[in-house]
Amino acid sequence: MSTISVSTIAAAIPEHFEAYGDFCGQIDSSMNNIENGLSDIALYPGLGTVAGSVKVIVGAAQSLTALVCGIFALLYGVFTHDLSPASFAWSHVKHGGGNIVAGVLEAIPVVGTAVHIFRSLDPGSDALVHLYTGHENKWMPYERFFECDWRFDGVDGEEGDSVRQAYQTFHQEVEKRGGRDQVSSAERFAIAQAIVPLRS
Repeated sequence: MSTISVSTIAAAIPEHFEAYGDFCGQIDSSMNNIENGLSDIALYPGLGTVAGSVKVIVGAAQSLTALVCGIFALLYGVFTHDLSPASFAWSHVKHGGGNIVAGVLEAIPVVGTAVHIFRSLDPGSDALVHLYTGHENKWMPYERFFECDWRFDGVDGEEGDSVRQAYQTFHQEVEKRGGRDQVSSAERFAIAQAIVPLRS
């Protein structure tokens, strides 16, 4: 009877995680949509109490599930030296806690309305061109969205200070690094940040 070493098992594990990145993105996107939907309902007194209570339950389930998955992910990381799954799980433990706190606040009729209005305010920007993701107004945004869901925004000005110029510079820098297929989303976001600042 042949034996299989731990290293052999660990070497085979990554084959089952080929779609890991896309799967994590889908989870983040789904949770973000649920959170935003419940926050929108919290705008209305009365309904907000129900939505806030649901968000507390969702947050508790998110934290608990992520904690359990994080334990297994940590064991996976011990054998493969890849702690990214554990880091992803930990991010959802934190987000779950944030959803519990947000849910408690949004369940209070007037407070829930005020929180929604405050989050909806557009901070604007003094710069003609800036980096914008649409997630800046969230107290605890999913960091993944900053890397893959952004755009250059603003108004076209003179002397090359324009959105078009920002995109041209961005594409030139990406091509210097081998093209889009050779540059990760995190690297592309870093290049964009080097061109113009992220709107605060």
